[in-house]
Amino acid sequence: MKKKEFKRSELSARERKELRRQNEAKAQGIVSEDEKEYKEKKAKIYFVLFLIVAVIFISTGIAVPTYMSCNYMFERNPVAVIKLDAGGKTFEMKYELFVTDCPRATANFVFLAQQDFFDGVVIYDTQNDWMRFGGYTEGEDSDGNLIFNHRSDDSSFTDRLTSNFKEAHYTKTQTKDGEQVTVTDTTEALKYTLKKDDTNFSYIDFDYALCANVSGSSASATEFQINGLNKAREDKLTKADGTSAKTMTTQVFARPLGESNGVKEAIEYVLGMEKGDRVGDYFVTTSTLVKITDVSVYNYETEWLQVKYENGFEDYMTEIGGFSYTSDTWSNSHISGK
Repeated sequence: MKKKEFKRSELSARERKELRRQNEAKAQGIVSEDEKEYKEKKAKIYFVLFLIVAVIFISTGIAVPTYMSCNYMFERNPVAVIKLDAGGKTFEMKYELFVTDCPRATANFVFLAQQDFFDGVVIYDTQNDWMRFGGYTEGEDSDGNLIFNHRSDDSSFTDRLTSNFKEAHYTKTQTKDGEQVTVTDTTEALKYTLKKDDTNFSYIDFDYALCANVSGSSASATEFQINGLNKAREDKLTKADGTSAKTMTTQVFARPLGESNGVKEAIEYVLGMEKGDRVGDYFVTTSTLVKITDVSVYNYETEWLQVKYENGFEDYMTEIGGFSYTSDTWSNSHISGK
């Protein structure tokens, strides 16, 4: 309802004086007590509503991711935030992912991150001015010696991945007591290898480049490498006695994001740590284990969540030619569905 406006002749002298005072106060930016009280009540109501919304967001785990996503929404490429714990000293590294030039390597990394694959894994090798990480977690053998267990062999983890792979890939038929039975083994789900992207990027193009493993061994796609400065090096691991070498073919798919990315400080600190004993035939880690505590990716559109991809990640990667086939990995016939 529109407020009635009084003509000056209809107002008493006292009312005209009060109206003039209010107009003068408004012109000078002075707020009346009534208006001040009204605004304070309004502010309190808004503050209470804000607190209620904040509590809802925090309790459902939405607030922090939403805030972080806003930080990177104007970046041209997706951003990966990798958190490290080096014996109590923590680091946060930010990387720009080359999603257009390296769609296969980027999708593979994002998929693993979304499954919390990297949470708690160790930096398992720091030779040759690089830092390698992937699915290895800390363990010990029967004598109490340090060993690394691979997350792809942990069925309690791989059981969660079945919606992203064809059932035929992690099930097989075998004879038991004269009958054919179907056996499920989800640890096969991550035993694929990654096909190199059609890119000319090299790790000598960038300092502290993030690289994917495109070697031919089983589960190699779950291994990654961050280099030191952009200098040429051999991607080889040699046994202590020097009798043989293991080659890891790598492909750059990310570089540090901008200037304040935390990468240089983290990598130089880890590479400067005292070396520990060899683990297995090839790995040399740090005396105090460095672990990845979290990997989060922002500003990436997860294509394989679309309904048209019946088997999620596997179908999407097959569509973009993301898998490589060797004798000890997924078979071509399985991937093609033939």
